[in-house]
Amino acid sequence: MANVDPSAGHRGISCFIVDRDTEGLQIGKKENKLGLRASSTCPLNLDNIKAMQHQIAHVATQIEAARLLTYNAARLKEAGRSF
Repeated sequence: MANVDPSAGHRGISCFIVDRDTEGLQIGKKENKLGLRASSTCPLNLDNIKAMQHQIAHVATQIEAARLLTYNAARLKEAGRSF
């Protein structure tokens, strides 16, 4: 997530998914968290990274599928069912 248009407030935030070896991507040190250890958290610096439009559209579809999967898993867990 990056704020690409600060004047637009929360609407100026965009989501990016790029390959780990993309030029201009710098991955910071893994953060030590108190909870939510199922996934790692670290700062990412995006310095003049360019993405092709077809990659963005493909990623948008994947993100939506992941979002729906997460919501459905949460609903099942809240209902006491396995997922």
